[in-house]
Amino acid sequence: MDIPLKAIRARTSVRSYDPASLASADRDAVLEAFRDCLPGPFGGRPRFVLA
Repeated sequence: MDIPLKAIRARTSVRSYDPASLASADRDAVLEAFRDCLPGPFGGRPRFVLA
């Protein structure tokens, strides 16, 4: 499989489902759950942003 690394590194995934904002407590819970799963299975540090 010959996939350029530049294409892999440049990819992004953006999702938007509802214009309503998360409550502060819910936002904190999501971020904490995400941090508990770090590092990734191969030692990577994924980028994760709640906007």
